[in-house]
Amino acid sequence: MKTITIDWTAIADEADFYASVLPQTDAPSWHGHNLDAIQDSWVTGDICAGGPPFNFAVRGSSKANLRDFSDTILEIAEESVKTHGGQITHEN
Repeated sequence: MKTITIDWTAIADEADFYASVLPQTDAPSWHGHNLDAIQDSWVTGDICAGGPPFNFAVRGSSKANLRDFSDTILEIAEESVKTHGGQITHEN
């Protein structure tokens, strides 16, 4: 099972998030850079070659520059784990 590391201390904006996370999931080149696309690939599934299920390693949540965005990403990750298995670990 792939582990997706989301290091909010290294993410300055949404473009940084997608550049960091999508390669970890083996997302196709046409994968969207929006929350609906993340929902589709992490929860609906069958988009990313690497899963789901995923394990999520979340770092620096308290330091996230994009509070609303990071909260939504965590909600999608939680739904992914609930639907497909895996786990979320928090490292602050």
